[in-house]
Amino acid sequence: MRRATWGMITFVILAAMLAAKSPGKEGSVLSRWSSSPPRIDGKADEWVGTDFALWDKGDVNYAFRNDADKLYVLLVFRNPKFLSSIAETGILLYFSAAGKKDTEYGVQFIRRQVPVEEAIAFIEREKALSNEEKTQLRAKPAYNIYDHRVHNKNAKSQPVPSPTEVQPAHFRYSSDQGSFVYEFEVPLRRDQELAAGVGAAPGEAVMVGFEWGGPTKEQLKRAARTSGETSIANEEVARGSVDRMARGRDGSIPPKYSFWAPVQLAEPAR
Repeated sequence: MRRATWGMITFVILAAMLAAKSPGKEGSVLSRWSSSPPRIDGKADEWVGTDFALWDKGDVNYAFRNDADKLYVLLVFRNPKFLSSIAETGILLYFSAAGKKDTEYGVQFIRRQVPVEEAIAFIEREKALSNEEKTQLRAKPAYNIYDHRVHNKNAKSQPVPSPTEVQPAHFRYSSDQGSFVYEFEVPLRRDQELAAGVGAAPGEAVMVGFEWGGPTKEQLKRAARTSGETSIANEEVARGSVDRMARGRDGSIPPKYSFWAPVQLAEPAR
């Protein structure tokens, strides 16, 4: 019965995605008000009834929900070839003022493997662990964590805020029936320059950008060696030229994808 129920839910969601439309140049994607926060588990079962938009260049569907405190984002890849190197490089969500495709501020979400002590410290940012729980965790040398990092080009020189001082962002991803589902939770408020936050309130408009894929550091170095550019010292400056050289030889550099969505945040019913 449980499997049949999940199958029906998946069918309903896929049907909604197939009917999705790309937002017009002047139109916005409407975020739906969330009366209760969804579980951030990389599954779409709690998104039934939500309006999905379509990035038709890559067969990717996306949708938004929000409450008074957080923005929830669902991103569904229906064609795995458009995942590119997302598992290695993560995905960046940009947030900027309405009508502006500004990459000054973004939050990078990535799953990475860390030693057990770092994993314990990561968990304790949000909840305390008992000695017994820590002992159980130490039975394995390393764990995968779903981490995020804030990028702010305009941030002044200051230390990264303590995790206990700010609300964290979260994400998860999973695969289901050939689709890959990414689910995100980001605080609406942005209290500090290097804290995760949309920077908008319910009822306001915001531009949300998605960026993922492209070469990893190891691929860039390998491409530089293959092309004979052993003198390349600055990876970021050289990235474009190395990309072109590598693609011209064997096409081994994975593509980078990006798109923007104007989003109208929901307000509670009056």
